Amino acid sequence: MMREIMQKALSALSQRKASQMAEARRRTNHAASQPASSEDWGMSPEDALRANTVARYK
Repeated sequence: MMREIMQKALSALSQRKASQMAEARRRTNHAASQPASSEDWGMSPEDALRANTVARYK
């Protein structure tokens, strides 16, 4: 009984890991297809500099 439960848990973990690896590969392939210059950090260079300056004081 305990062996069956452990086997089910291990198989579920291996399936989960396989799906996470596949998702990571898809994201890597998708990111590689986009040019590196189009990175969007969600803030302007001035905001990034201001955030870095504030972070140093904390």
